[in-house]
Amino acid sequence: MLRSTRNDNNGVQLHPVAHRNHRVTLNIIVGMATDICVALGERIRKLHRAKNWRRIDLAEHSGVHEVHISDLERSSREPGRRTLSKIALALETTLSEMLKGL
Repeated sequence: MLRSTRNDNNGVQLHPVAHRNHRVTLNIIVGMATDICVALGERIRKLHRAKNWRRIDLAEHSGVHEVHISDLERSSREPGRRTLSKIALALETTLSEMLKGL
């Protein structure tokens, strides 16, 4: 079982509550986050390829380094809000449209 609390940065942190299955619950949440990162990476790749852009083209238009974009596409790095906003702006879409359905 988890309980959410707010941290100093107004972000939500999940804390395990004493429960025998809390490790299983945490693994499910981590797995869900991984699935979202994979789907987001695929979405970024699909959107820039639809514009006939390579990663370097997206990097030039967004100001996000090509290696960072590659890491996001391969889901080896979790994206930050600013990075996603820059990418969405370069791809001429909104952040909410880019994240829709994930």
